[in-house]
Amino acid sequence: MKNSVFIAVIVLGVVMVVALYFQSKNAADKAYTNTIKKIRTEKDLFMATSPESPFGTQSNFTRLKYYEPNSKWKTTGTITQLDDTIPRFMAMTNKRAQRFIRYGYTDFKLSGQTCRLYLYIQPEDEFNTQHLFIPFTDVSNGKETYQGGRYLDVSLPKEGEQLQLDFNLAYNPYCVYNPSYVCPIPPSKNFLNIAIEAGEKKYEEGK
Repeated sequence: MKNSVFIAVIVLGVVMVVALYFQSKNAADKAYTNTIKKIRTEKDLFMATSPESPFGTQSNFTRLKYYEPNSKWKTTGTITQLDDTIPRFMAMTNKRAQRFIRYGYTDFKLSGQTCRLYLYIQPEDEFNTQHLFIPFTDVSNGKETYQGGRYLDVSLPKEGEQLQLDFNLAYNPYCVYNPSYVCPIPPSKNFLNIAIEAGEKKYEEGK
């Protein structure tokens, strides 16, 4: 009898721990989703009203299109810094090239695959290496996302920490919305052989 009571107490305790875990996880997922949606709402407002918006004074802007936020597209990666002082020139949409600093690369896992992306510093951030630029392409391009690829901005982590990658924040180049803008074309090495179903989708005017 005592053994049965003891086992029942243990089982109840395990059930409570599991329930608390899922309750906590659901609350964290909801908070994360709300944060992503708030960022997107603020970006739509900027696009619709700011004089710096690539849409300019166009009145036909409605909103940008996105995949639903999903924490499965958040991951962490290791960073390998390259001792590379040779300037790297990235192709631009105006058929010219612009100098970028290739900081290094990050290795990470996503959807069960091991991936690698090269990290760049944009010319305007040359003396501020805390911000890294990741232009990338993936299998979704030309289908649900812009055929030319998308961008991701990340912060350089502190020493000993891993790089935080959140593809829910992937965004389109400004030249998608306005052909007068000149944008970097993602290098061929930054192709991910999976469909990144996260972040911004193709923009279709009036839809």
